[in-house]
Amino acid sequence: VIQTKRDEVFAHVQGSLGKFYSYQARVSWWNYMDLPTFLNDTGDQKAFYLRYQNVNALSFQASLRYHVANKWSTGISGEYYSFYRSTDQHVWHEPATRFKWDVMVSPIPKLDVSANMYLLTGIHALDATSSAVTLDPVVDLGVNAEYRFIPRLSAFLQLSNLLNSKYQRWQGYQVYGFNIYGGLRLKF
Repeated sequence: VIQTKRDEVFAHVQGSLGKFYSYQARVSWWNYMDLPTFLNDTGDQKAFYLRYQNVNALSFQASLRYHVANKWSTGISGEYYSFYRSTDQHVWHEPATRFKWDVMVSPIPKLDVSANMYLLTGIHALDATSSAVTLDPVVDLGVNAEYRFIPRLSAFLQLSNLLNSKYQRWQGYQVYGFNIYGGLRLKF
């Protein structure tokens, strides 16, 4: 496995608007050397092989958040990447755009509940004939809850893909659909 070298030149601003809003924005130029991209074996498409690329990219990231003390908050963020000078036709399986929305509520002091939505678009892949395709957008809705018994011990529950979508983040690999998991978390 080759180590990836990433260089970034950026301008970043962040601040607040009044006492309830915070924001940040970042513009970056990237240089990736030996960026690993994962491609399906064009035979049965059930195995990946690794291809390294040298890539330049321009990106823009922005977020806005509204918060009321530790009671509740909501925010939206987005990232856009324009890849160029790639050693390949596309940067495979890297989304060009990523959006996230979330809302978090603390109805009682030790309980945190949140809901979120992710949207990924502009994911390029190779199909079984080695032709470039653009995968359908990925939309994922989820909810989470965590209760802290003591500062270092909590129980959590997470529900993902509430729409039971059969999207493919990786060509040829559908997600499971609706899933749920939970457990105990002990922090050291």
